[in-house]
Amino acid sequence: EGAEAADGERGLLEVRIMLDAELGLEISVFVQEGFPLRAVKEELCRQDPTCCTRLEDIVLALAGPVGSGVEALADSEAVSARLTRLQLLDASQSSLLAPTPVPAPAP
Repeated sequence: EGAEAADGERGLLEVRIMLDAELGLEISVFVQEGFPLRAVKEELCRQDPTCCTRLEDIVLALAGPVGSGVEALADSEAVSARLTRLQLLDASQSSLLAPTPVPAPAP
């Protein structure tokens, strides 16, 4: 879904981000089609009334059923009609955010 903006401006997509599926909280941002997903994250930061959200705090994935396994999307992925329904992930939900093992120091 995620139709073009109501004002008819071509190439502008409405991206809906589910913030909390259980509570049904979501936010919409409008982003130029083809821009990197990072543009969605930048817009979310701009819309934060507390000004505390940082780009690195935002992890997005394709929207799916509550409790389903999801994979974080790369910031470089191009915004398209396929990416108009997203969800905000906790760090614990993202397979891309798993801690990288640190090798033990040599004896």
